[in-house]
Amino acid sequence: MNKYFLSVLGLSISLLLLVGCSSSPTSHHYLLSPVTADSKVTSGEFCPAIGVGPVTLPDYVNRTQIVTRTSANELALGYLDLWAEPLTESVPRMIAENLSRLLCTKEIVFFPWRPSRVPDIRVEAEVLTMDGTLGGSVSLDVWWSVASGDTRIVRKATYAQAAAGQSYDALVQAHSLALGALSRDIAGVIAQIK
Repeated sequence: MNKYFLSVLGLSISLLLLVGCSSSPTSHHYLLSPVTADSKVTSGEFCPAIGVGPVTLPDYVNRTQIVTRTSANELALGYLDLWAEPLTESVPRMIAENLSRLLCTKEIVFFPWRPSRVPDIRVEAEVLTMDGTLGGSVSLDVWWSVASGDTRIVRKATYAQAAAGQSYDALVQAHSLALGALSRDIAGVIAQIK
């Protein structure tokens, strides 16, 4: 009877663990998306090689969890709503992808580039804030610069974009649109450099 009781108890515990594991919530992974560009910002023969980077991000958003702002001084982490890749990789890549869609480019390289592939134009950015509220808006506050030879143009800008819904997906879309607005401003400066 003792062996029978232990067998039934072991089977019961196994079933409870199996049921518990199968009902655990699933996580969601998100990626930034590039702009849709119907036309290029420039249409001349100048198609430069563009170098993107370094692009720095604040530590509070440089994490797997998507960060949302709940008040002026409080942040919340989406434990089941995660970035599919580090923002330190996706933000520079989105800027590069956006610039390739907005401008005629010979090539785009990422910092640090090889001495044999020094770009004609260099784009750097220091993101100061990149957060938002679910169902509200996102804010992207950034210092950015465009350099070519001895010429260096530096700007500071804040981009606000309303989220089109209450979900994390809508929040990520708003982040993508804010990065798109930043990229359009950078492309506008690059288009003036000949």
